[in-house]
Amino acid sequence: MWRLLTNTLIAMRKVLCAPLFWVLLEIILPFNSSISQTSEKNPIQDPSTCKTKECKLLKAFQWAEYYLETDEIATAQKWLDSCKIWNLGKTPTVPPSDLYSLQSELFYYFGLFQFGIAEADKGIDWALQEKDSMALADLYFFKGIHYAEIADVQQAEASLTKAEGFYPQKKRENHLRTFILPEHIFNNLGQLKLQRKQWDSAYYYNAKAYTIAQLQNSGRALANCEQTFGLIHLGRKQNDSAVFYLNKSKETALLFNYYDIATLAEGFLMKAVSPQKEKVLNHFSKGEEMIEQYPVNTLFKRLFYKEAVSVLDSLSLPKETIALQEKLLQIEDSIRFKGNFLVQDISQQYVATEKELFDIQRKEFEKQKKLNFLQLVASLLVIFSLMAVLLLFRRRNREQKKLLQQKTEISNDLHDDIGSGLTSILIHAQLLETNPNVSKEQKQSAIKIYQTGSEISQRLNTFIWTLNEAHDTLQDFLEYVKQYASKTFEGTPILFQYHEIDFDPTGIELHGPLRKNLFYAIKELINNTLKHSEATEVLFQVSLSEKKILQIVLEDNGVGLKEVKQFGNGLLNIEKRMQFHKGQFFYTSSKGFKAKLLVPL
Repeated sequence: MWRLLTNTLIAMRKVLCAPLFWVLLEIILPFNSSISQTSEKNPIQDPSTCKTKECKLLKAFQWAEYYLETDEIATAQKWLDSCKIWNLGKTPTVPPSDLYSLQSELFYYFGLFQFGIAEADKGIDWALQEKDSMALADLYFFKGIHYAEIADVQQAEASLTKAEGFYPQKKRENHLRTFILPEHIFNNLGQLKLQRKQWDSAYYYNAKAYTIAQLQNSGRALANCEQTFGLIHLGRKQNDSAVFYLNKSKETALLFNYYDIATLAEGFLMKAVSPQKEKVLNHFSKGEEMIEQYPVNTLFKRLFYKEAVSVLDSLSLPKETIALQEKLLQIEDSIRFKGNFLVQDISQQYVATEKELFDIQRKEFEKQKKLNFLQLVASLLVIFSLMAVLLLFRRRNREQKKLLQQKTEISNDLHDDIGSGLTSILIHAQLLETNPNVSKEQKQSAIKIYQTGSEISQRLNTFIWTLNEAHDTLQDFLEYVKQYASKTFEGTPILFQYHEIDFDPTGIELHGPLRKNLFYAIKELINNTLKHSEATEVLFQVSLSEKKILQIVLEDNGVGLKEVKQFGNGLLNIEKRMQFHKGQFFYTSSKGFKAKLLVPL
């Protein structure tokens, strides 16, 4: 359902007599066809019947939005003022960003655009704290259209672009606010581009809005977008195309009984067929007939007559032009009178509410001052407690440092003593294997000694690596795995490929136990691929999600897993290693073998 965003019966927006472009910016957005009628009885529960403050507040907010959408703006403001007062507290019932968004929208309808920008900025600060992208998109949208109304095109475009950027793929469900939709952003961006005569960009954004309108089958939106296409072609001096789209807009509007849009289309068609006097007068006659027969609202009458005055004046028809100017002045006077009254009323109401809010906050501050002494005493007690805890932690840290130092010494001893001994064994085994005076049986024994020694050496290196706290980073881990895998597949027909997907592993911690279990799981998968897969390619991919979930995928193009027992206890061991760190292990074996390791960091 299209959002009622730009209510054309808001008297204050009429009183400012905005340029044609900015008025079009308003009417391009779809709104309820019955807004010119007096609203029926509010179907939402009366807040006075609520038994709890929370219920009362929520219903009051719903009433404020209801009266906004039924064009009773002053009543909507009164209910919003009540919400502001009732929502004060340490844990607000209604998100403050929702309140500021609604207030910014109401100020837009009152024509108080600078106030609206200030309210939007306050809401943006809250939405950033709430980490709410939907609210940010909504608030930047209203900030943009406020800037549009004061003809600050650069700020308007910047704010609307931010609204488009923040708009989420999936909306949160805990909002009371009825937020804007993407098509509203696209339409407004299109109109900004239209004003700057950036025809291609205007066409692009309007086309995006038109696509959504077609999917929603929204008659008003379709008619508005078609009218925008007509204006783009009119700006390009492509009058035939402009006539086509404007006629199409009129037909769509009449089909869905939107006589105001159809009337305005006749006004634009007058400009598109000018200087053909007969056609101009024909479109003028049709427009006036709709104004007489149907309840076309005041703003659209004003726009139609404004277009008519411009075209008839260019055709040198002074008598008809003067008559239309008189009608236009009568409409302007009516708008100005109603607008001035509304602005005065709402300004007084807003100031009174802000004063009441200030008084409430002042009382809360005075109450808080009385508690300061107790808080000071409590703070001192907490400080002394923290100092005692800190001393205990320092003592514990000293002990942990000693343990880490012992751990490092063990690692160094293993590397220097046992490592060097293993290296000596491997060298002698190689010498024995290459000695021509050694028998065949002795050479085979030397080969077995070398293979066993190599495997023990590799395991020892891995064990030493897991002990060394200097390697407690994801970057060191990935480098080690990459080197191990490359060395393992070296000299085999298997091509090893390594990819890190859109993240930087620098500075990310990966403690020893997790490094060890993760490496042994990967090693198990690599060895299985080497022994059983019959693959020619192996892909190793690493990525990190926003929630700090490390994902490692090892995939080959081999024959897959023919039997589970082919892996021995390997699969079970990998699963246990992942579960120990609250991670997960998945695998598939259809076209090749694909394993996925997920572990939170």
